[in-house]
Amino acid sequence: LLLNLAALLIAAFVGGLIVRRWGYPAVVGELLVGSVIGPYALGVVGDVEALRLFAELGAIVLLFYIGLETELTRFIRSLRGALCVGVFPPLLGAIFVLLVSAAIGFTKLESLSLVAIVFPTSVAISARVLRDMDKLHTRVGELVVGGAVVNDILGIIMASVIMEMLTATLKPLTAASLAFRAVVFLLIVLVIGSLIARVLTSVSISPETLAVVMIALAFAAAHFAEDVGLPTIIGALAMGMALSGLGRARKKAITYLQALYAFFVPIFFVSSGMMVDWRMFGSKALLPSLALTAVLVAGSFVGCLISAYIIKTSLSDTL
Repeated sequence: LLLNLAALLIAAFVGGLIVRRWGYPAVVGELLVGSVIGPYALGVVGDVEALRLFAELGAIVLLFYIGLETELTRFIRSLRGALCVGVFPPLLGAIFVLLVSAAIGFTKLESLSLVAIVFPTSVAISARVLRDMDKLHTRVGELVVGGAVVNDILGIIMASVIMEMLTATLKPLTAASLAFRAVVFLLIVLVIGSLIARVLTSVSISPETLAVVMIALAFAAAHFAEDVGLPTIIGALAMGMALSGLGRARKKAITYLQALYAFFVPIFFVSSGMMVDWRMFGSKALLPSLALTAVLVAGSFVGCLISAYIIKTSLSDTL
C-alpha cells in the first residue's frame, strides 16, 4: 500500500506538470497518468481496491474545499442559472444518445441503461477543472458547479427510476420521494452548517483546530448524505458552502486544509484514471462508443446554447 501510494503521488505530480506546460489543467494529466500506471496498462499500481478509501476521501475533501470557496449567498443568487445548466445540456445529450443508440440496434433496455450512465456529470471533475483554470469564482464557474450539483441529484433520481423500470418494480412516487429527500437534506445541512459557523466565529479557536473541526463536519455531512441516498460529495459540498460564512477564520483554516487537498485529491483522480481498461479500445465496442460520445457532446452543446439563451449569458461564456 505504501509503495502504491508513493507511485501514485509521484505519477500525479509528473502527469500534472507535463499537461500544465501544454496549457491544460493538472487534472487531465492525473487522469491520463492513472490510465497508464493502472492494472489494465503497465500495472505499476495494481491493488486498486486498497486505494478506494483514499480516493473517496479525496473526492470528499475536494468538494468540501470547493464549497468553502463558494459563497452561499452567491450560489443562491445563481440557482436559476444552475438549474438550467444542470438540466438542459445533460438532458439533450441523453436524448441524443437514446435516439442514436436505438437507431444503431440497441434494445430499449440497453438504450435506457445508457441514458442512466451518460446523464450524470462529474461535479468533482467539473469543480477541479474550474479551480485549475482559475475560473471557480467567475459567474461561469458558479453556474457550472451549481449545475453539476443539480445534475448529480437528477442523475440519481433518473438512475433509480430507470433501474425500477428495468426490473418492473417502478413505484409512482419514486422520483418525487428522492427529490424531496435531496432538497430537505441540503436545506438541513445548509441551515445547521450556517448555525455552526456562527458559533465557531464567536469562540476563540486556533486555525489548525478549526480546520480539524471543519473537516470533521464535512465527513459527517458526507456520511448522512449517503444515508439518504445521495453521493457523499454532495453532503461535503453543502457543508463547505454553509461554513463559507466563517469569514477571516475560514481563510486561515483553509491554509491547513490545503495540505489535505494536495494529498488526497490527486489520489482520487489518478485512481479514477486507473479504471480505464485499454482492452476495450480493441473490441467491437469502439466505433459505437465513439459515435455515442460524439452525439452526447453534440447534444450537450445544444443544451448549453439553450441554457445560455435562457439565462442571457454571453457567447464567450457559453463556449
